[in-house]
Amino acid sequence: MTFNEDLFKSIRAGDLAAVDRLLSDRPYLAGASSAAGLTAVTAAAYAQQPAIVERILAAKPDLDRFEAAIVGDLAR
Repeated sequence: MTFNEDLFKSIRAGDLAAVDRLLSDRPYLAGASSAAGLTAVTAAAYAQQPAIVERILAAKPDLDRFEAAIVGDLAR
């Protein structure tokens, strides 16, 4: 399993500790996309994991306008 797959598995499971470990070691994963094309932010939001969304955002991924809307960054 790749780190990318580990991240999305952890997001789906709601495992904040695992997400935190992955992003601490590899902050670039905050901008990762799943095999289905969902970004980490979008996947966490769809999975209703607000703490994980916040942790991903703390890693400062580049957000597109749709992701910005999902997380409430309406100015963007």
